[in-house]
Amino acid sequence: MKKNLCFFVVSILLSMNSNAQDITTDSVAILDSIRNAGTRVQIRYVPKPKEKPKPKEFYSVQLAAFIAEIPTSQFGKAENVYHIVNEEEIYVYLSGEFETLNDAVIEKYKLAKKGQSSIYVVKVIDNRKIVLVE
Repeated sequence: MKKNLCFFVVSILLSMNSNAQDITTDSVAILDSIRNAGTRVQIRYVPKPKEKPKPKEFYSVQLAAFIAEIPTSQFGKAENVYHIVNEEEIYVYLSGEFETLNDAVIEKYKLAKKGQSSIYVVKVIDNRKIVLVE
């Protein structure tokens, strides 16, 4: 009788949780209570937790920030100018995408020599969040 009851409970749990990743703490607690009652219970598959995807991060040179969109031609001294809209809905104008901080600093000094003022090296995360680096 215990085996039939155990089989019935486990089959119900598995039908409710058709995906192994949907196993909840409640279903584990039920299996533990069945095990504590003297019935042998085995959980054969426990999924490995999935890694959270890493956000896309890069360094860039911030040229300006505005509430509204402006033409990129106003930044004639800078190359590869583009804008992103950050978390606060501000249009942030950037120049270049660099994997290393050193490359972004070099670009900042090149732009400063061309006469571009009030520029900053920033780290862009997921094209929405901007962190001031230098």
